[in-house]
Amino acid sequence: MKKNVILLVILSFWSCKEGDLYVSGSIKGEIKIQNNVLETEIQDKKNIDVYISNDSTGSPYLISTKTDSLGKFEFEYFPSKNKKTLYLIAEKNIGGIKYRKVQNFNNESQIANFSITPIYSGKQIVVTIKDNSDLINNAEVYLFISESQAKTIANENPEGLIQTRQNSNQKGKAIFYNLTSSKYYLVSRLNKQYSKIEVVDLTNKDKVEILLSILPPTQSPKLNIKVLDSQGDVVSGIETFIFSSSLFLPNLKSNPVAGYIGTGKTNNKGEYQFSDLPVNQNLYIASKGYFLKNNKIDTTYTFLEKPIKLSQDTTVSLLFK
Repeated sequence: MKKNVILLVILSFWSCKEGDLYVSGSIKGEIKIQNNVLETEIQDKKNIDVYISNDSTGSPYLISTKTDSLGKFEFEYFPSKNKKTLYLIAEKNIGGIKYRKVQNFNNESQIANFSITPIYSGKQIVVTIKDNSDLINNAEVYLFISESQAKTIANENPEGLIQTRQNSNQKGKAIFYNLTSSKYYLVSRLNKQYSKIEVVDLTNKDKVEILLSILPPTQSPKLNIKVLDSQGDVVSGIETFIFSSSLFLPNLKSNPVAGYIGTGKTNNKGEYQFSDLPVNQNLYIASKGYFLKNNKIDTTYTFLEKPIKLSQDTTVSLLFK
């Protein structure tokens, strides 16, 4: 009796392959793995699961196979439709992300070439990083829940990260996923240069694409001061001051001097260079020197007659009479 049952099962399976439920023919093709979000293609195409199923979820499947190292697959027979829709399904889990493709299948021999793409869970922020003109590879991208945390970007290890830091790929792309409905703060850095902090609100959106620009720091114009005496000779050790208002000029005679936005002493060439001064704003320049006259130390002051505005590197001379 037991042998008869086993024989019946074998005959039933064979009948399904060659009978009404299955038809002879060939379905073959090549599958690529493409991340359409990050604009990259994954080269490891081996062992992609390929199913034929009458359910678009692939469960249960009727027959299955796997791709070879070139991403190629073949079914030498396949189910008859029997008035039911059939689906050709391919999927592979890569780094915890499922790549998948589902397409309708007809019961005729055919070649099926297609790509599987990622299915990211939760809400997503897709980031593109660039400078003035080019996409940036390997920029660090950080996601925070508050602006105060985002401002720690200058620290070696920023505080309060929502997810692990991402790095942009060769297309300048990065993604944060599996996020919830909330407001996030996004910032990137590369070689101690930073983007602006951008606010991303996912309260009413499932996906946001955003551009972050990492621009080199703008160089403010330099102001070069040269101090000469009445003979036209350079004078070293002269205290030079920059004020933002003429109201502060009388402070030059105070000790210590107050209200200046920049100060320095001339070198042995009678020069001093200022940087990081305000641009296109009135600047008032004054100097104070100590000279020996009649065996006494005499304090002498000099001012540039008119204020200057910096828009480019500028050199001015101050004359002690």
